[in-house]
Amino acid sequence: MRFATDRLTQLARTLPTAEHSKQDSQLEVLRSITPVIELPSILRTGQFKSTLVEQPTESFIYEQDGAIVGVSAAVNLDGPQLSPGLWHIQGNCRWQFAGTNNGGIFSAYQLLDANGTRWNLASWQHIQGSLVTPIDIVVSIGDVGWFFRQQRPATIAGDVLGLHGSLLVARLT
Repeated sequence: MRFATDRLTQLARTLPTAEHSKQDSQLEVLRSITPVIELPSILRTGQFKSTLVEQPTESFIYEQDGAIVGVSAAVNLDGPQLSPGLWHIQGNCRWQFAGTNNGGIFSAYQLLDANGTRWNLASWQHIQGSLVTPIDIVVSIGDVGWFFRQQRPATIAGDVLGLHGSLLVARLT
């Protein structure tokens, strides 16, 4: 049997129940195992540091921090573009705010397409406190140009804002 990727081979090499030979291998999958298996590409680095022009083609870890104390202008921090394919995005975003009742400010971790259409993976209207938002989605991307964005709001004197996003972006196909 031929596969477009070597992910099943990689899995079989790690399992003690698999039998290997030069020409053929055998891997028994029990009926009790869910019939859907996810085999992402290899994770080669602890964290992907990039600019918007880079397009990772394998799984990567993406983290983006932000700390604002006092007066600050709104800013968007853009991350890597996703190449076309099937991606599983898992992780969490943490948001902490203390300060004024500046209710008009808005923070978000977003996925944008090439036209700038936003999809909020996590978003918050500012209230006092700390929140953690889990993220677990599978997205199939057909076009070039999708990228991550951390949207930081404008703050005023007395505001203290902390943002942290930590995502495992697993390439499935």
